[in-house]
Amino acid sequence: MSSGELDAMAAANERFSAALARGDVDAAVAEDDAFHDVLVHASANGEIARSLERLMPRLRRLERLRFGSLVGRRSVEQHAAILERCAAGDAAGAAEAARENWLSLGTLI
Repeated sequence: MSSGELDAMAAANERFSAALARGDVDAAVAEDDAFHDVLVHASANGEIARSLERLMPRLRRLERLRFGSLVGRRSVEQHAAILERCAAGDAAGAAEAARENWLSLGTLI
């Protein structure tokens, strides 16, 4: 990943954290999207983007529930772990950290 992509992820995670701290769920959802969109774009895999486009409307309610609670603040740490692994060039570790972040929505079901 480029330094610009890493910087974009870090900035989105900072804005995400600030949105959660002020209880702004709409902004938190937008910044979570901004964070993950960097990875989707960097993957250069159009199928991922198309799959997420179909899936995200179904996940929005879970995200809103999560980001409206204290549990949602754990996502900031999960994003930091993803970013750290991306910066280290650890693609497998970044993928696993992203997987854990996505799967954590399952605890709300």
